Amino acid sequence: MRNLQAFQVLQSVFTKSTTPFLSGVILDAISSIFKAEHSNYFIADSVLPQMAEKLITKNSEVHSKFLEIVEFIVFQLQFTPCKELIAISRILKNDLSEVNCTTANQKEGRKESTSSSRAGGSNRNSVVINVTQVDIENETRLKLLCVKMLLNLAKHNVLFKDVFREIGILEALVTCLHRFGSDTQDTNHRHRKRLIGVLPHRNHNIGLFSSRFRNKGGGWIGCD
Repeated sequence: MRNLQAFQVLQSVFTKSTTPFLSGVILDAISSIFKAEHSNYFIADSVLPQMAEKLITKNSEVHSKFLEIVEFIVFQLQFTPCKELIAISRILKNDLSEVNCTTANQKEGRKESTSSSRAGGSNRNSVVINVTQVDIENETRLKLLCVKMLLNLAKHNVLFKDVFREIGILEALVTCLHRFGSDTQDTNHRHRKRLIGVLPHRNHNIGLFSSRFRNKGGGWIGCD
């Protein structure tokens, strides 16, 4: 790869893209570049982690293509992509449904503030993020694909159990479990329940990092 700036254009277009087709074409192009010459990945060091931040706005097909590139880096390049894995841990820790609850509270606060302003008080503008149920379900599907990919890495090389612990993946998985435990009675979170089926304590590869998983606080949910 002779022109890194030209490659970064792909990242910029991916970030701004609003169509699954264009996002998929960009990921296909990046995958081809990496496969044509493995050293290209190391030249474009920070591109994928920055693209991961926008995955939540893409569809499942785009999610899969991105995660396949991460698997290629591990399986074919024999390299541990720590930056990409850290970005994935952030995806797992994020929770749009909590943003939704915050939004609802902000709306209530604005109503109270409006009432106060009518009585002579002041009213401050608040920023309200509109998160739909479709967004929440899309996030859950992304997390599901991420966890499946992480399990593939763990099966590929047992050393990933230590990698997951050191970069926060294990902690993120436990966070998902705690959320699941608090959501089991909430029908609005029915799609999130699918995530539990692929988490490590239910997987036949539990021996890979079960003790570390329990030490992080994930064991209590396994008794349901």
